[in-house]
Amino acid sequence: MRDQSVQARQKRAEQKAKEPTDPAREFGLLFELEYVSTKGRQRQYKALKAALEQRDIPLAPCTYSRYCLHDSVEKFLPHLSKAAGKQRASCQKLSDEIRVAVRKSFSDGDVHIDEGLAVILKAAEKMNLAVGVVTSLDRDTADGLMAKLKLADRGIGLVCVSDCEHGFPAPDAWLRLALHLGISPKRCVTLASSSMSCRAALAAGMRCAAVPDDFTAFEDFSGTDYIVERQTESLLRDLLALLK
Repeated sequence: MRDQSVQARQKRAEQKAKEPTDPAREFGLLFELEYVSTKGRQRQYKALKAALEQRDIPLAPCTYSRYCLHDSVEKFLPHLSKAAGKQRASCQKLSDEIRVAVRKSFSDGDVHIDEGLAVILKAAEKMNLAVGVVTSLDRDTADGLMAKLKLADRGIGLVCVSDCEHGFPAPDAWLRLALHLGISPKRCVTLASSSMSCRAALAAGMRCAAVPDDFTAFEDFSGTDYIVERQTESLLRDLLALLK
């Protein structure tokens, strides 16, 4: 059923891409909001670690990478609690506290855009690319982060997990974003920070470059078109060349 849903989403995205739009916008640049545009996982890790320490639950970087990269709080928290010998009775309350802490980690204080991505976005604007981001954050937090990173004024499309049938990272999220931009998935290039997110983009029929962070660098990114430490304009040009 899930494969059929992805195929249906691909078909709808390709059909919408054929509708009359800006004729110069042939290609799309898609990326993760909180993990590619800024060091989101570092913020999430610090917020999660602080919240857990109040309950005497330790959290090492390797444990975070093992349990917390993709699963929801409700799914990974029982594993962390069990490992620390804690009861699960207070998991719901702690889950709520963690969500608040993570939201505050993005809404409070300064948040800076990745310098390499800033260069890529300037190049994308000159190339008249359609640009969109996908996020696991709730809409209000995502909108606030877009504003902090000065992405909101660039006309960049946004798709949140709540907008997607299968959540993120999943092919459906990338396809919804392509559909939103009116670009065929086959004409989209993506920047993703985890192997699961890269596989989702590839399954959606897109070209993909892996941009790992400290928490995902150990993962297997085989199948992606490029694996880079830094985002550069040449990376964008190389990805687009694969579409032509």
